[in-house]
Amino acid sequence: DSLGITVRIGESSASLDAEFARRNVDSASMVTAYNPFSSQEEVQANDVRQQWLQRQLDAAGVSFLAAEGRDPSGGWPPEPGVIAFGLSRAMDDRLMADFEQHAIVRIDPTGPAKLVFHPELELEADKDEC
Repeated sequence: DSLGITVRIGESSASLDAEFARRNVDSASMVTAYNPFSSQEEVQANDVRQQWLQRQLDAAGVSFLAAEGRDPSGGWPPEPGVIAFGLSRAMDDRLMADFEQHAIVRIDPTGPAKLVFHPELELEADKDEC
């Protein structure tokens, strides 16, 4: 939730659609640097990783809002993150690789928010389906 914006996987967000129009972009990605590959780290280490993520986005000229990812079942603690605007799918993949994340949430104004998995995990999933 950032500026009253709520994003849920499988749902559209009218308030985020307004941000797309305001920022003149057609996509956003919710990403965190916390807890690499679901390994719970110390808060200080996570904070350093999150600051690194934000510095990378700043350096790339990517606008973002602070966000917090929450497990709807409550089984995993909330994680600070960002909603980054205008990222390409290639940039999503790079951020997942750089910050060792299993997935990000991809949002666009034409459909519901969706979970997008790390590119190497997608390859593994594709192999399992064969």
